[in-house]
Amino acid sequence: MVEEALEQTHAGLNRLKEKVDTPTGEPLVRQVYTVAGQTRDVPGPSGGSTPTPHYGFMEVELLNSERRNLHYEELNRMWSEEVGVIPGAIAQNFRVEEQGPPGSPIDIGLRGPNLEHLMTARDMLKEKLKHYAGVYQIDDNYR
Repeated sequence: MVEEALEQTHAGLNRLKEKVDTPTGEPLVRQVYTVAGQTRDVPGPSGGSTPTPHYGFMEVELLNSERRNLHYEELNRMWSEEVGVIPGAIAQNFRVEEQGPPGSPIDIGLRGPNLEHLMTARDMLKEKLKHYAGVYQIDDNYR
């Protein structure tokens, strides 16, 4: 399943590349790095990533922003739309590294003694956030 998800993600990137023309005529994407079966974030015993067969990631190096004339947030949104929902995925994230502080632009934490109430509040909040312009990839970390 991870391989299919990465193929769908790469196909979305290819469609995005076809839609975006850079002012200089240079290719939008400089390099793509794809890994299936491990995470990038969890160091293993030898310092590398821990094998996790249900994970995969793709890193994309773009043309410098001043030469592509399109903000990374807009490209991120467009790519996410091109990929769509990946069937069977628990979570899918499109994020930009090396820009500003780490983490999500919006991060909301809910706490309480009643799990059922928390789940209802989570669902209501996610639904409300969908109606704000520029807010996308709404996710939660409850598993």
